[in-house]
Amino acid sequence: MSARAKLDLSKGLGFIVNRTAYLVRQLAHETYLSNEIDLTPEEMALLVHLWQRDGQTQGELATCAIRDRTTVTRILDRMSKKGLIRREPGVRDRRRVRTFLTREGKRLEGVIVPKAARRLAEITRGIPRSHVSITLESLRKIQENIQTMRETEGEKNAKPRR
Repeated sequence: MSARAKLDLSKGLGFIVNRTAYLVRQLAHETYLSNEIDLTPEEMALLVHLWQRDGQTQGELATCAIRDRTTVTRILDRMSKKGLIRREPGVRDRRRVRTFLTREGKRLEGVIVPKAARRLAEITRGIPRSHVSITLESLRKIQENIQTMRETEGEKNAKPRR
């Protein structure tokens, strides 16, 4: 049997997770547009992090969103122009700019969260809650394992100090 027959990447974890994430992002964007909400999925991700803890730095948001700081800066620039966030320099260190939700950014939580909950119910229809919980738990564990691997491999690949 050939190597190609042994390993079908289209049935692999990475492919399926990536394709699912892509489809969920597309559906989310379509939902925003159909409800006349001017948001991209990337902007939505940052809003969610700010709803959880307002006043984060761009570095904190980049880490949460798994994006580089330059990309987060561009997304925040768009969100600022839309009136969803404002930035303020830190009190102790003016270089540490914090991002805060505006009244409009806060208001959107009450609009978007119920719609997102309905969509989640639709996309998980027919799947027992216990299966969804196991899937989420498994994906979190995979993320944790990857982070541990990166840290371990980073230590192995680090240059010795002189």
